[in-house]
Amino acid sequence: MKFSLKSVAAVLLSIATAFPAVAQQTQQMPGMQMPTPKPMPGMAMKPGAAAADSSMMSSMEKMSKDMAAVPMSGDADRDFAGMMMPHHQGAIDMAKYELAHGKDPVMLKLARGVVAAQEKEIGEMKAWLAKHPAAK
Repeated sequence: MKFSLKSVAAVLLSIATAFPAVAQQTQQMPGMQMPTPKPMPGMAMKPGAAAADSSMMSSMEKMSKDMAAVPMSGDADRDFAGMMMPHHQGAIDMAKYELAHGKDPVMLKLARGVVAAQEKEIGEMKAWLAKHPAAK
């Protein structure tokens, strides 16, 4: 399956629509012109929120910066793996926050599943990249 820069941009736009911090970073990527989405309700820190709660937003900001730092090669497979690894790491970081601070058994179980699944997939992508070196 081949992906064009246009299809990668469409995926980034859908992510950016959900996460405004991603939109800010992807607009700084060469050739990536995307509209700035409106913030989603509830995404901003509410007055009086504990300082530790900013950890969730910080993990999203780190994820978007790490994704924006991945150089695009034009090889859809490599670019997909390169972008998905920091995306998955962001999910792991948010799930670990839930595990440290959450109370609901359903959400805690979900967070454990997210950590296990995303770590496994990151390992698979790293292994694939190691077996498929970039073309020179």
